Amino acid sequence: MLLENIRSKLSLSLFCFVIFLNIRVLYAYDCSYKPLGDINNDCRVTLIDFAILAQNWLIDCNLTPENPACLPQWQPEPSMFTARDQFTGGVIDGKIYVFGGNGNPDQVNLKSTEVFDPNGDWAQLAENNHNDGWGVEELTSAVVDSNLYVFGAWGGIGPGGYYGVFNFNEEYDPNTDTWTTLAQKPTTVSGTPSTVYANEIYLFGGYFDSNNPSQDHVYYNVVECYNPSSDTWRFVTNMPKIITNFAIATIGDKAYLFGGYDPNAGRLLDDVITYDFQTDTWITTGYQPMPVRKGFMYSNSAPVIDGKVYLIGGFEEGEGQGVMSSRVDIYDIAGNTWQVGTPLPLPQDNFVTLALYGKIYVIGGNNDPDSMNRAKAKVISLSVE
Repeated sequence: MLLENIRSKLSLSLFCFVIFLNIRVLYAYDCSYKPLGDINNDCRVTLIDFAILAQNWLIDCNLTPENPACLPQWQPEPSMFTARDQFTGGVIDGKIYVFGGNGNPDQVNLKSTEVFDPNGDWAQLAENNHNDGWGVEELTSAVVDSNLYVFGAWGGIGPGGYYGVFNFNEEYDPNTDTWTTLAQKPTTVSGTPSTVYANEIYLFGGYFDSNNPSQDHVYYNVVECYNPSSDTWRFVTNMPKIITNFAIATIGDKAYLFGGYDPNAGRLLDDVITYDFQTDTWITTGYQPMPVRKGFMYSNSAPVIDGKVYLIGGFEEGEGQGVMSSRVDIYDIAGNTWQVGTPLPLPQDNFVTLALYGKIYVIGGNNDPDSMNRAKAKVISLSVE
């Protein structure tokens, strides 16, 4: 009891000291990266961080495992060659591949490809010039048989000479470092989440828009499937309603769709719904809702490790459609329960999240939606095993 009283008094004193110091520097600093040792995310390593470290030393993680000090922390990784957001990527044979997106300056569309070896660094690969030399953004992708399949997109000069969404379907072969154009998707969309089941790629929903005044902004609830072995498409089903900007993960015979935005109702969602590939049915009830209403941009696959889905960053309810989020929420498939994970160092969106060797990588993205030169090259990782 004496030890606990000392622990409580020391913790309270340090807490007050931390609050005092933080008030003096609140909003005084801004940065796009987190220095090693910066615990309070003020972009510096100061006495505040040492005070927090001392306070955390007093925490008993056996009694309070949910305390942020007891959670694993995000760590810096080598940065990409190119700053990018609204791009896509996948894991092939123990390496991370990324392609396209927006870059700097002024959100120029990208056609470049990069690969990351966790035992080394990033390397530049072949560009994709199949959009008349223009870059592309708002992409989704999937990996089948060690090839990267990319779908979308927005950018370049589409049909009729208008700048906007067009049919862009490409395959990257890492063995030959080459890009190949695929059969056209029946429905021309961008921003469509994708997932893999039985070596086929399923694309859910999406939207169409261009600067052609005769064409409307259209949202779709269609689900279409691409078969890489035959280079063919087929209609699968329709979603129960139109949803955009949701996260997706496939576990077993089901695709799980998390949150998103309902354009008809004009609000973010906290729903969890599933599509059963075997029975071709949707289940919209019985799942524990997400802790907050939340959406995710463009490349929306959520990493899954040991039966748990990690929903990272994105945007929460706020002004307009939402504000950028640093939340990490973890969904346990077997228990139908949620827990809070280690938050991102900064609110962030438009990045790629991938799981590799027991780590979750958050790659690129941005944390300043109002800046033209907002794309980041930084990479961080979180060990979860």
